Amino acid sequence: MKKLMLICAPVGTRSGYGAHCRDLVWSFMDSDEYDIKVLDVPWGQTPRNALDKNNPNDKKILDCILTEPQTDRQPDVYVDIRIPNEFQTFGKFNIGITAGIETNAVSSNWIESCNKMDLVIVPSEHSKSGFVSAIYDKLQQLPNGQQQKVGELKLEKPMEVVFEGSDEEIYKPIDDSSLNLVDDIKEDFAFLTLGQWGKGNFGEDRKDIATTIKCFYETFANKKKQPALLLKVVKNMFPKDWKLPNVYLLHGDLSDSDINKLYNHPKVKCMLSMTHGEGYGRPLQEATMVGLPVIASGWSGQLDFLNENH
Repeated sequence: MKKLMLICAPVGTRSGYGAHCRDLVWSFMDSDEYDIKVLDVPWGQTPRNALDKNNPNDKKILDCILTEPQTDRQPDVYVDIRIPNEFQTFGKFNIGITAGIETNAVSSNWIESCNKMDLVIVPSEHSKSGFVSAIYDKLQQLPNGQQQKVGELKLEKPMEVVFEGSDEEIYKPIDDSSLNLVDDIKEDFAFLTLGQWGKGNFGEDRKDIATTIKCFYETFANKKKQPALLLKVVKNMFPKDWKLPNVYLLHGDLSDSDINKLYNHPKVKCMLSMTHGEGYGRPLQEATMVGLPVIASGWSGQLDFLNENH
């Protein structure tokens, strides 16, 4: 009998975490060392329709998904692919896999959660540094109402960096890069930015899409030949007599092959991201795999694979 591995992950979601989870599950399956069961969980409000039963690779995962959250025995290995405060310890050996933090400080409860696991895996050196460098005082309440330091809270369990990957059979230069969504725009030069427009006021969402649009307008307003910006809308901030370039919103479901066509499209000249922080930065990696130039903030997970000299 093979050892049992239980994986708790948002494998069915259309999200960065979902894509990372599917890659990991397929890799565990390829090792053929474990009987794998998967507990599919939500990821925010993202759709849970990423797995296609007609796709052989997806079918492998679908066949492993538990209909009820229980197994016939304690898992030999339990893998939890979520944010640390959601980590559980159901196995004889427990692994937490997380994108980690996009800033430079990890909260104390995340450190406590990681210390419950036997091993923690993150996708970038930036993410690891946030955990390793976070140290908090442990305080004890004294009878007189004052507090005194009784120790330190810090990461005590091993943490390893395992970089994310992208499928080289999908993300590559191609000859047929026609995509109706882009073919129809009038400009010959377009910047591309991908990412969920998150909550918050102007400049607060992590992908910083509002500021990206603002800087794009400021840079190319009133230019004789203007490029376009593709987003995968703010004009009232600017004087009415300014001639602003066009911003196009691509919406709806795009397949992986469609995204690759987007990266390869002759009108798409550059990938642009003013993100406040990434645990890894998967779309930026995918863009590099087809040779698309990337302009990104010099901070966080993407620095693990983007050449800082360029």
